[in-house]
Parts: sequence; structure tokens; C-alpha cells
Amino acid sequence: MAMLVAHVAQSGLVDRVVHVGRYVDGAAGFVFLSGLVLGLSRQQQAASREGARAVRKWLLRRAATLYGIQLLLVGLAVTVAQAPLSSASAASLDLSAGWLPLALRALSMQEQPIYIDILPMYVLFLILAIPAVEALRRGAFAWVAGASLALWAFTQVQPDGLALGAIRPRGYQFRWAAWQLLFFGGLCVGWWVGQRDARPTLATRRRLVVAATVVAGSMLVLARLEPLTPYHLRLSTVAAALVEKATLGPLVVVDFAALFVLGLAVVDALGRRAWTAVALAWLQAVGQRSLRCYIAITVMAVVVHALPPTWTAAPDAFVIPGLVLIHVVARPSAAERRGPPATPTAAA
Repeated sequence: MAMLVAHVAQSGLVDRVVHVGRYVDGAAGFVFLSGLVLGLSRQQQAASREGARAVRKWLLRRAATLYGIQLLLVGLAVTVAQAPLSSASAASLDLSAGWLPLALRALSMQEQPIYIDILPMYVLFLILAIPAVEALRRGAFAWVAGASLALWAFTQVQPDGLALGAIRPRGYQFRWAAWQLLFFGGLCVGWWVGQRDARPTLATRRRLVVAATVVAGSMLVLARLEPLTPYHLRLSTVAAALVEKATLGPLVVVDFAALFVLGLAVVDALGRRAWTAVALAWLQAVGQRSLRCYIAITVMAVVVHALPPTWTAAPDAFVIPGLVLIHVVARPSAAERRGPPATPTAAA
């Protein structure tokens, strides 16, 4: 929901409600959960050499798939940008140098139109996950976590030092070297939990929820008060870097950790109630087909933001069509509903 609203209904009422906290959005959860699921689902498989080889091949295939999808989405953005009704800033593309430089930038993932800059990050993450998985398989948690922290720390000092693609003068843009902290942090957590089948005690969970509530509440107050503060009293440049989403500032990481703990507590509580079964089943279906849903949202965003401003004056009008689109895309196909074919058994 947060990603849909951020893509197609910016500055609307729903956007202000969903993003009441300014420092964390749906993309953070999307990236962290990707790493977490990778660690949980591949830890046992990678225990043997044959399994580790299969995981490496899967990571390469997945990276190649995302790379191809990225090229198709850039092609769509270029096509839409040529439409007669397309607004000048819709695709945020630099077409002045000609088609060949544009194609070369796209092939090298340097061309990243607005709303199409997350898949290049994932391509890099999946490729870097190959040595990370091998290190985790050998028990080198400290090396993986240390390398991820060091890369994130470098980005805090040099935000644009390892940027993939040109930095847009306006608008939000991911810095992959910072955001990898969430992906590989999730990978390490998932791997550790998968190895130990660890679950905190009830008392520990309660303490975590109390601490997370205090942290998330404090960050929410800061987010709401900051725009109301007189200009000369607002956050300094250094302090603002602590809550910068593009570079995943330290307080953004802390805020996300708190919100993630609270989210787990809410899901755990709702999971025990029968009336939430339908909603949770729908969310599970969306999560299982997250790539399809992301592509659908991105295509919709490219088209919507290519429309003239007068057509998008009421951004909330796109929320319901977006949810319907996600519902259709997340539905299992007929083959998926049938399941794998039954294995014939030999006659007795």
C-alpha cells in the first residue's frame, strides 16, 4: 500500500495518512524482507556444496531476470516520454545526447528514470549476495555484517561516491551502497534464525515492543514537528543527514527497526483472529508475487506521471485502481491453483 501510494498518489490525502512518518516508507520494508526471505529460504539448501552451487545459479538467474525487466521498464519510460500528452518532467530522461548514449546508459544501468531506480539496486544486491552466502555458509557472519556496515558508513560520509547513475537535481533517489545495509542485514538475520530456529521469549518480546514504541513514537513526533519549526531552528545539515532516506541515515535505520518490531507484533496478534484471515491471506499472496506487483505498480506509475498535470490533479483517484491492479496481478494462475501434477505410483 505504501509503495503504491508513493508511486501513483503522491501529495494526496491517502499519501499523507500512509506516510505520516516521513523517515521510513514501504521501500525499506521491501528491501529488508527480500534479504530476510533469502536468508530463511536458502540457508538449509546452501549447507552442502551442491546446494550452494544451486543457490549461486539461482541468484545469477534472478539477477539476469531483473536486469531484463529493468531494460524493458526503461524502454517503456522512453516510449511514454515521446507521447504527445507526456509532461516534460514525467520520465526524467536525458534524451539530448541521442539514442545510442541513452541505450548504453540503460545497458550499464546508469539510466534510471524516476520510479525505476530500485531494480538496478537489486541486481547488484543479488550479485553481491553470491560471495555473502558463501561467507555465511562458512560461518563468517562478522565479515558480511562488517562489510555491509562499512559500505553504509562510507555512504554517510560520501553520499554520491558510489552512486549508480546520475544524481537527479530534484526528487528522491536511492543510494544502493546505503540501502544494501537493509538487504544484507535481513540476509544475516534470516540466515541466523534459520540456523538456530531462534524465537525470543515472551518477556523479551514485550520489552522489545515497549522500546520500539518509544523509538517509533519519538521519531513520529520529530517528523511532525520538523516542518513546523522556524527555519533558523530547523535541523542543521549534519543533523538532517541523520534522517535522510536516500542515504538511509542512522536514525532512519533505528526508526525502521522499531517499526519492523511493531509490525511483527501486530501481525502476530492479528494472526490469532479469524476475521483477519482473508486480509492476511491477500497480503501473503501479494508477498509471494511481489515482483509481479512491483512491475504492475511501476508501469502504472510511468503512465500516470506521463499524464498532463491537469489529469492528475486528484492523485487519490488512482489508489483504488492501483489496489485492483495489485489484486488481479497477485491472484494465482490456474496452473498455480491446480498445483504440481500428481506423481504416478506403481501398481502393487
